Amino acid sequence: MLLENLVVRLTLVTEVFFFSRLCESTLNPRNIITISQPERGAVWISGHNSYPIAWTQSKFCFKWNIELLDSKENKVVEISSGLSEFKDDTMKHSWLVPQTIQSGSYRIKICENSAPETCGNSGSFTIRNGNGKKT
Repeated sequence: MLLENLVVRLTLVTEVFFFSRLCESTLNPRNIITISQPERGAVWISGHNSYPIAWTQSKFCFKWNIELLDSKENKVVEISSGLSEFKDDTMKHSWLVPQTIQSGSYRIKICENSAPETCGNSGSFTIRNGNGKKT
């Protein structure tokens, strides 16, 4: 039992180390992050249902920072910091837009947690104030 637990823990440590090294690999120095949701032109209503944020990557990173940017590329709010998400295909995070977000045009910015200069931006989309009314 003790030996089995040790093997499981060593396997987990090895996998975490391996995947973190892939993210920092010099073979492919830049991770390309492509955001597929929200789509350009989408309309989200604040205070309503959770909306999906979805992205893919060209490497194997698994910790992410997600921000909401205004039309001038200024950070409005940090959606998530150090989010653990790793899949072979599309990664997703659901977000309930706070009612405090003003109506306007926005973008989502997703960056590697370990390399904050490596980011992807969504196309421009709209957030409308929902005045707290759920549909």
